Amino acid sequence: MDREGRSQPAGGGTGTADPVDTDPAYAGDRADVETLPLARLAQTPPGTIPVSAGGRPSQAGVAPTPAGAPSTPAGAPLTPAGAPSIPAGAPPAPVGRRLVSSHLARQLGLFTCYLAAGIAVTWPRVTYLAGALPSTRDAAAYVWGFWWVARQVTHLGDPWATTFLAAPVGTQLAYHTLMPLPGLLMTPVTFLFGPSASYNLLSIACPGLLCYAMYRPARLWLPTGFGAIAAGAFFGLSSNLAWRSWYQVNLALGALFLPLTLAAAVRLRRTPGRRQAAVLGLVLGAALLTDQESSVLAAILAGLILIPWLVRPPGPGRPSQPARLRLAAVCAAVAALVASPQIIAMTWQTANGGAWTRPTSCSTTTAGPVLA
Repeated sequence: MDREGRSQPAGGGTGTADPVDTDPAYAGDRADVETLPLARLAQTPPGTIPVSAGGRPSQAGVAPTPAGAPSTPAGAPLTPAGAPSIPAGAPPAPVGRRLVSSHLARQLGLFTCYLAAGIAVTWPRVTYLAGALPSTRDAAAYVWGFWWVARQVTHLGDPWATTFLAAPVGTQLAYHTLMPLPGLLMTPVTFLFGPSASYNLLSIACPGLLCYAMYRPARLWLPTGFGAIAAGAFFGLSSNLAWRSWYQVNLALGALFLPLTLAAAVRLRRTPGRRQAAVLGLVLGAALLTDQESSVLAAILAGLILIPWLVRPPGPGRPSQPARLRLAAVCAAVAALVASPQIIAMTWQTANGGAWTRPTSCSTTTAGPVLA
């Protein structure tokens, strides 16, 4: 509340350079009956009892009673005509809850605008929800991946190996564009509407998600909300990421973790603690469960932010170097724990020689043999 904008000398007030708010029913932008007697007392000269014209004297700190009006008990708060009475001892209105609701409503509105802008830049992709797909082999691979992850999750099977490809021998999928985390999150959509709907829905929503993901770290530096909104739009609606949302959705979803890593690492530097370290580790682990290439970029970004902070000498307001190293260890442990299924699958596939292709297996092309 702007105190100076509401403070005016009133009848019975002193009118000095430090006025007392003459509208005491508002404290912190809400009605607060407990401030009413105090404010009245502050503006009443000592020994003076306010008397209304033609009315009866009132007690100190209580509003005067007009003539002919029914009296109220001493110390009882006045209730405007027609307003419901407030029971004695009732708790004040929860201002914090209203502020949180207002902030959440603004964030949801901004997120909705970002989603609408993403639909516009990827038009007519939203019309593909009716059942169409881009005419590319990558689209078919993504759709199969969503179906496979949903099937293995519901059957409690291993999604990183299958006999449905390269049958009857099968193949391992640790280095495949499987996207196990998005596939897990989209499992309900996959079963209700099909894997094509999951793929199209993520492709449509990805630009808006990228916008909002960049908006969050931009708020850590930019002084105005408009600048942060513009930064999110420039990132998420860029032609590069819009194209990847169309055709290479794994890379577009992987790029989502770059601004998330940036925000989490900066918050860890500014407010060191185990909670912030765990959040950063969670982001890095989730990146590996989405796209391995993007997870490498996210790890590099986190290192560029944290290494100068780790080697900086201790100073006022900064934890000691051992404490910072422990926080980095917490971050690494959480990331390894979250991404452990993917790490185990990649290690197993590499140990079995599945991380590379023998030259002789690709010795021929449509043009004829190229290797002996």
